[in-house]
Amino acid sequence: MTESNMVKKRMGELSLVTWIKNRIKKNENANIFTSGPTGSGKSYVNLSLVHELDPNFDPETQIVFSFKNLLRTIRMFNNDIKEESFKTINPNGYVSLNKKKYKVIIFEEFQISGNAQDWYNKLSKLLNMLLSTFRHQNFILFINAPFSDMINSQTKRLFHMEIKMRGKDEKNNVATIRPTVLQWSVSKKDFYYHSLYVFQHGQAIKTPFYKIKKPPVWLYERYEELKSQFTSALNKRIEAELEDYEKENLPSSMKEKNYKIDLNPLSMQQDIWEEAQGGYDTQKELAERVGKRMGKNINMSLFSRNVFSMRNKDYDIRNYKNSEN
Repeated sequence: MTESNMVKKRMGELSLVTWIKNRIKKNENANIFTSGPTGSGKSYVNLSLVHELDPNFDPETQIVFSFKNLLRTIRMFNNDIKEESFKTINPNGYVSLNKKKYKVIIFEEFQISGNAQDWYNKLSKLLNMLLSTFRHQNFILFINAPFSDMINSQTKRLFHMEIKMRGKDEKNNVATIRPTVLQWSVSKKDFYYHSLYVFQHGQAIKTPFYKIKKPPVWLYERYEELKSQFTSALNKRIEAELEDYEKENLPSSMKEKNYKIDLNPLSMQQDIWEEAQGGYDTQKELAERVGKRMGKNINMSLFSRNVFSMRNKDYDIRNYKNSEN
């Protein structure tokens, strides 16, 4: 038990929230890492805590999904750049970022921001620089990811607390967490994890576990909307990267169109394509040639539907139509 993990009980306030506020009173930041498997409730816990710290929390600007947006929000807090919006869905109303008592930010999906190894290493380095330089700007930064080793140990030394998920009660809308104060041991070259001790009624009581209620409906619903927008953009980025990869790495035989694969072999489409490449004057004339080839009369309506289907697959017979003199 040290001064760093001691907190005096304050009536009507979660001792964990009191501990965070005490750091700001001492002109220090509070960098907090929340870890736990996907779906364990990390984001909801962070949302509940930030709402306790800042009743006027604005999800539009204070929840970020990239390092770039994190820096932008920090600059808005510091009044380096103008805020983009002065509206909020928060029922408590809007308060300008540079006038807030507590500068709270949630950095969501940190591990996705650094999905490529080279960018991941660079991101860790940038985060290290940021946490080192804004030390006395009184920020409260929540970062969450499935595992704390997703950031390197050098950067982790700049975090003050790790919150580990220890269960979620869906029926009662409560999550159990274990917050620990981080202390780096130079001799061990490893971390000590200290539980919080709450001082009340003349004695210090160890409080390793906390029950956190689900955040307000308006807050988690807006969070889900923002998360959905982020996920949609991420999926488009992944799809684009896969397309680029295929263009660069697929064998040339797979890159070229193959009508015997692309066109329906159970229809007349392959015959239409082969006949069309010899040139034609009218679709009726081409249909007659296809009919001779297939040994049957071709219905023009069915022929036209197949031609249209081929065009949607980028097989346009009009490219082979004889030009009029």
